[in-house]
Amino acid sequence: MTYLLKRLGHQELGSITPQRPTPARGRYLMVTKNNEFLNSLPYLSKTVLNDYQILTIIPLYKNRFERNYCTFVYNNDKYHGGGNGGQPRDEYRIYLNRALEGDTYYFEANDILVLKPYIYTTNVGGIDESETVYFAYLEKNRSSKLYRYLDDCINNYPIRGGYGILDDEIEEVEQAINNILDPIDVNPTQNMEYFNENTAIDVSSRITSHLNNSERSIEDLFNSQAMFRNFVQVAYEGRCAVTNQVIRSGNFNNLQAAHIHPRSHNGFYTPNNGILMNRDMHWAFDVGCFTINDDYVIKVHPEVESEYLHSFNGHQIFIPKTDFFQPSLTNLEYHRANIYGTFLKRGRIM
Repeated sequence: MTYLLKRLGHQELGSITPQRPTPARGRYLMVTKNNEFLNSLPYLSKTVLNDYQILTIIPLYKNRFERNYCTFVYNNDKYHGGGNGGQPRDEYRIYLNRALEGDTYYFEANDILVLKPYIYTTNVGGIDESETVYFAYLEKNRSSKLYRYLDDCINNYPIRGGYGILDDEIEEVEQAINNILDPIDVNPTQNMEYFNENTAIDVSSRITSHLNNSERSIEDLFNSQAMFRNFVQVAYEGRCAVTNQVIRSGNFNNLQAAHIHPRSHNGFYTPNNGILMNRDMHWAFDVGCFTINDDYVIKVHPEVESEYLHSFNGHQIFIPKTDFFQPSLTNLEYHRANIYGTFLKRGRIM
């Protein structure tokens, strides 16, 4: 197993001082260009201008499995004839998300952050799907045995800048991971996965701002069903786009992220290829009982024998407020041409 260590720096965290208790700039983690360190993070290319990826971070200090999303960026305009105010850049950064810290500036200079890459597998529709997540353990106690051990590892690492790599098991980190993956005394009906919606809003904003200064395709950024579901959930404000309703029970609800251009037809996990629907509407959409026009108006197939579904014919779905999340017209066209009416090949829908 591999752990990435980073001693947090004053400048990275926005240069907070007693006189200025709020950051002077956005908070981030500088990442070394050392290949040994980078090999545990998503690959970013020098040939792609300002290449970037989305990291799924699970903060162990929140004591629950909570997905948070951050952008990992290679600012590389040095190799593309550009410059940042006359200073071409060649550096890697992980841009921190305020949701990682809650309502406070929880990260402080000289805290040590431990990141552990982990292959997390979930079952989606009877199919096991794996994704890489990063468990984040924060050691703040300067007098603890663990802090001194991590600090020594960083000081002995040949690359300067507060970095380190450990291959030996860190017991405290593993115990924290086990506590959230296999919690004790938990109600078996409780959904143990949480998602911090603010991180999706922050990341979508960062992606939008990167569109004009990066050559990275948006389709390459979204690579898992979990990420797709989380971002689509945010887009539709936690309610069915067709019925404008939701049924909740604790941390569960009856909503699903429906692909417009199906994955089985090589559709992408991008948020604009998804619409949040309740389970019944999702099924009806998947088999082509209804489709959606370019003006986002529902078109129910005339041979569907359901008064309930026909009651939504001609109604407009809920449209996400942000352009980034709005259904792609190209994907809607694909659904109309290739999915709409396919239920007729399976049998009449009563």
